[in-house]
Amino acid sequence: MPNSGGPRSSRRKLYAHVVDSILLYGAPVWCTAAQTRAYIQQAESAHRRACLRVIGGRPHVAYEATYVLAGIPPLALLADERARLYGRRREDAKDEERLATLSKWQEAWDRSKKARWTHRLIPNIRVWIERRHGELNYHLTQLLTGHGFFKHHSRRYDYNQSAQCPVCPSSHRECGARVLSLPEVQRRKRETTLPALRGHDARKHHQAHAREPKFMKV
Repeated sequence: MPNSGGPRSSRRKLYAHVVDSILLYGAPVWCTAAQTRAYIQQAESAHRRACLRVIGGRPHVAYEATYVLAGIPPLALLADERARLYGRRREDAKDEERLATLSKWQEAWDRSKKARWTHRLIPNIRVWIERRHGELNYHLTQLLTGHGFFKHHSRRYDYNQSAQCPVCPSSHRECGARVLSLPEVQRRKRETTLPALRGHDARKHHQAHAREPKFMKV
Protein backbone atom coordinates (compact mmCIF):
# COMPACT_ATOMS: atom_id res chain seq x y z
CA MET A 1 0.00 0.00 0.00
CA PRO A 2 1.28 3.50 -0.79
CA ASN A 3 2.18 5.88 2.04
CA SER A 4 0.23 8.72 0.47
CA GLY A 5 -3.28 7.96 -0.76
CA GLY A 6 -4.89 4.54 -0.87
CA PRO A 7 -7.10 3.10 1.90
CA ARG A 8 -7.61 5.15 5.04
CA SER A 9 -5.78 4.12 8.22
CA SER A 10 -8.74 2.24 9.75
CA ARG A 11 -8.93 -0.01 6.67
CA ARG A 12 -5.16 -0.49 6.71
CA LYS A 13 -5.43 -1.55 10.33
CA LEU A 14 -7.73 -4.43 9.33
CA TYR A 15 -4.98 -5.75 7.05
CA ALA A 16 -2.47 -5.40 9.89
CA HIS A 17 -4.69 -7.54 12.14
CA VAL A 18 -4.54 -10.28 9.50
CA VAL A 19 -0.74 -10.15 9.80
CA ASP A 20 -1.16 -10.37 13.59
CA SER A 21 -3.22 -13.55 13.25
CA ILE A 22 -0.58 -15.20 11.06
CA LEU A 23 2.38 -14.20 13.22
CA LEU A 24 0.66 -15.14 16.49
CA TYR A 25 -0.23 -18.67 15.38
CA GLY A 26 0.83 -20.99 18.19
CA ALA A 27 1.86 -18.04 20.38
CA PRO A 28 1.12 -19.86 23.69
CA VAL A 29 3.86 -22.35 22.72
CA TRP A 30 6.61 -19.98 21.59
CA CYS A 31 5.83 -16.87 23.68
CA THR A 32 8.59 -17.68 26.21
CA ALA A 33 11.13 -17.49 23.38
CA ALA A 34 9.85 -13.98 22.60
CA GLN A 35 11.52 -12.77 25.79
CA THR A 36 14.83 -13.12 23.92
CA ARG A 37 14.79 -10.35 21.33
CA ALA A 38 17.03 -12.20 18.87
CA TYR A 39 14.51 -15.06 18.56
CA ILE A 40 11.58 -12.83 17.63
CA GLN A 41 13.42 -10.16 15.66
CA GLN A 42 12.45 -11.44 12.20
CA ALA A 43 8.77 -11.72 13.11
CA GLU A 44 8.89 -8.28 14.74
CA SER A 45 10.32 -6.83 11.54
CA ALA A 46 7.34 -8.08 9.50
CA HIS A 47 4.93 -6.88 12.19
CA ARG A 48 6.49 -3.41 12.29
CA ARG A 49 6.31 -3.08 8.49
CA ALA A 50 2.57 -3.78 8.67
CA CYS A 51 2.20 -1.06 11.33
CA LEU A 52 4.20 1.39 9.20
CA ARG A 53 1.72 0.82 6.39
CA VAL A 54 -1.13 1.65 8.79
CA ILE A 55 0.33 5.07 9.64
CA GLY A 56 1.88 5.81 6.24
CA GLY A 57 5.30 6.07 7.89
CA ARG A 58 8.88 5.58 6.74
CA PRO A 59 11.35 3.05 8.26
CA HIS A 60 13.15 5.70 10.32
CA VAL A 61 10.04 6.35 12.47
CA ALA A 62 10.90 5.20 16.00
CA TYR A 63 9.95 1.62 16.90
CA GLU A 64 7.88 2.79 19.88
CA ALA A 65 6.10 5.58 17.97
CA THR A 66 5.17 3.23 15.12
CA TYR A 67 3.13 0.95 17.37
CA VAL A 68 1.53 3.75 19.37
CA LEU A 69 0.40 5.66 16.28
CA ALA A 70 -0.93 2.46 14.68
CA GLY A 71 -2.73 1.57 17.91
CA ILE A 72 -1.34 -1.98 17.79
CA PRO A 73 0.69 -3.40 20.72
CA PRO A 74 4.20 -4.73 20.01
CA LEU A 75 4.37 -8.38 18.95
CA ALA A 76 5.98 -9.60 22.19
CA LEU A 77 3.14 -8.12 24.25
CA LEU A 78 0.53 -9.65 21.94
CA ALA A 79 2.18 -13.06 22.19
CA ASP A 80 2.23 -12.84 25.98
CA GLU A 81 -1.46 -11.88 25.96
CA ARG A 82 -2.34 -14.89 23.80
CA ALA A 83 -0.47 -17.16 26.20
CA ARG A 84 -2.36 -15.78 29.20
CA LEU A 85 -5.68 -16.19 27.41
CA TYR A 86 -4.89 -19.82 26.54
CA GLY A 87 -5.32 -20.92 30.13
CA ARG A 88 -8.53 -18.96 30.75
CA ARG A 89 -12.12 -19.74 29.83
CA ARG A 90 -14.12 -16.83 31.25
CA GLU A 91 -15.96 -14.69 28.71
CA ASP A 92 -14.55 -11.45 30.09
CA ALA A 93 -10.97 -12.76 30.11
CA LYS A 94 -10.18 -11.18 26.75
CA ASP A 95 -11.04 -7.68 27.95
CA GLU A 96 -9.14 -8.16 31.20
CA GLU A 97 -6.01 -9.40 29.46
CA ARG A 98 -6.13 -6.59 26.91
CA LEU A 99 -6.23 -4.07 29.76
CA ALA A 100 -3.22 -5.81 31.29
CA THR A 101 -1.41 -5.58 27.95
CA LEU A 102 -2.24 -1.89 27.64
CA SER A 103 -0.91 -1.31 31.15
CA LYS A 104 2.43 -2.97 30.32
CA TRP A 105 2.58 -1.11 27.02
CA GLN A 106 1.90 2.22 28.76
CA GLU A 107 4.68 1.58 31.29
CA ALA A 108 7.15 0.85 28.49
CA TRP A 109 5.97 3.97 26.61
CA ASP A 110 6.50 6.18 29.66
CA ARG A 111 9.96 4.71 30.36
CA SER A 112 11.24 4.91 26.79
CA LYS A 113 13.76 7.62 25.94
CA LYS A 114 12.81 7.55 22.27
CA ALA A 115 9.94 9.24 20.43
CA ARG A 116 9.54 11.83 23.19
CA TRP A 117 7.90 14.30 20.79
CA THR A 118 5.20 11.72 20.02
CA HIS A 119 4.86 10.98 23.74
CA ARG A 120 4.21 14.67 24.44
CA LEU A 121 1.36 14.62 21.92
CA ILE A 122 0.04 11.15 22.84
CA PRO A 123 0.89 10.49 26.51
CA ASN A 124 -2.03 8.10 27.10
CA ILE A 125 -2.13 5.12 24.74
CA ARG A 126 -5.58 3.92 25.77
CA VAL A 127 -7.18 7.33 25.12
CA TRP A 128 -5.53 7.41 21.69
CA ILE A 129 -6.66 3.90 20.75
CA GLU A 130 -10.24 4.35 21.95
CA ARG A 131 -10.80 7.71 20.24
CA ARG A 132 -13.80 7.77 17.91
CA HIS A 133 -12.54 10.42 15.52
CA GLY A 134 -9.61 11.13 13.23
CA GLU A 135 -7.78 9.08 10.60
CA LEU A 136 -4.00 9.05 10.31
CA ASN A 137 -2.41 9.90 6.98
CA TYR A 138 1.04 10.50 5.52
CA HIS A 139 1.17 14.19 6.48
CA LEU A 140 -0.31 13.81 9.98
CA THR A 141 2.19 11.06 10.78
CA GLN A 142 5.03 13.42 9.84
CA LEU A 143 3.66 15.93 12.34
CA LEU A 144 3.08 13.41 15.15
CA THR A 145 6.59 11.95 14.81
CA GLY A 146 8.25 15.38 14.57
CA HIS A 147 10.05 14.53 11.33
CA GLY A 148 8.55 17.17 9.06
CA PHE A 149 8.80 16.05 5.43
CA PHE A 150 9.96 12.41 5.46
CA LYS A 151 12.11 12.72 2.32
CA HIS A 152 14.05 15.57 3.92
CA HIS A 153 14.90 13.21 6.78
CA SER A 154 15.66 10.30 4.41
CA ARG A 155 18.23 12.41 2.58
CA ARG A 156 20.57 11.85 5.53
CA TYR A 157 20.91 8.28 4.29
CA ASP A 158 20.30 8.70 0.55
CA TYR A 159 21.98 11.78 -0.90
CA ASN A 160 20.58 11.07 -4.37
CA GLN A 161 17.03 11.61 -3.12
CA SER A 162 15.40 15.00 -3.53
CA ALA A 163 14.45 16.80 -0.31
CA GLN A 164 11.78 18.86 -2.04
CA CYS A 165 8.20 18.42 -0.97
CA PRO A 166 5.93 17.71 -3.98
CA VAL A 167 3.17 19.84 -2.42
CA CYS A 168 5.28 22.91 -1.58
CA PRO A 169 8.67 22.52 -3.37
CA SER A 170 9.83 25.98 -2.30
CA SER A 171 9.98 24.90 1.36
CA HIS A 172 12.72 22.75 2.91
CA ARG A 173 11.73 23.14 6.54
CA GLU A 174 11.86 19.88 8.44
CA CYS A 175 9.48 20.52 11.30
CA GLY A 176 5.85 20.30 12.31
CA ALA A 177 5.30 23.93 11.28
CA ARG A 178 6.05 23.00 7.67
CA VAL A 179 3.41 20.28 7.75
CA LEU A 180 0.87 22.69 9.26
CA SER A 181 1.55 25.15 6.42
CA LEU A 182 0.64 22.65 3.68
CA PRO A 183 -2.23 23.90 1.46
CA GLU A 184 -4.33 20.79 2.17
CA VAL A 185 -3.86 21.19 5.94
CA GLN A 186 -4.73 24.88 5.75
CA ARG A 187 -7.86 24.13 3.72
CA ARG A 188 -9.09 21.54 6.23
CA LYS A 189 -8.27 23.90 9.08
CA ARG A 190 -10.45 26.60 7.50
CA GLU A 191 -13.26 24.12 6.90
CA THR A 192 -13.32 23.10 10.56
CA THR A 193 -12.42 26.42 12.21
CA LEU A 194 -14.62 28.93 10.37
CA PRO A 195 -17.96 27.17 11.07
CA ALA A 196 -16.95 26.88 14.72
CA LEU A 197 -16.08 30.59 14.87
CA ARG A 198 -19.35 31.54 13.20
CA GLY A 199 -21.25 29.45 15.72
CA HIS A 200 -19.29 31.06 18.57
CA ASP A 201 -20.04 34.58 17.26
CA ALA A 202 -23.73 33.73 16.93
CA ARG A 203 -23.84 32.48 20.53
CA LYS A 204 -22.10 35.65 21.78
CA HIS A 205 -24.59 37.82 19.89
CA HIS A 206 -27.51 35.85 21.32
CA GLN A 207 -26.13 36.10 24.87
CA ALA A 208 -25.49 39.84 24.53
CA HIS A 209 -29.00 40.37 23.17
CA ALA A 210 -30.46 38.38 26.06
CA ARG A 211 -28.67 40.63 28.58
CA GLU A 212 -30.05 43.88 27.09
CA PRO A 213 -32.74 45.69 29.12
CA LYS A 214 -36.23 45.05 27.82
CA PHE A 215 -36.79 48.72 26.88
CA MET A 216 -33.76 48.55 24.50
CA LYS A 217 -35.07 45.53 22.59
CA VAL A 218 -37.00 46.14 19.41
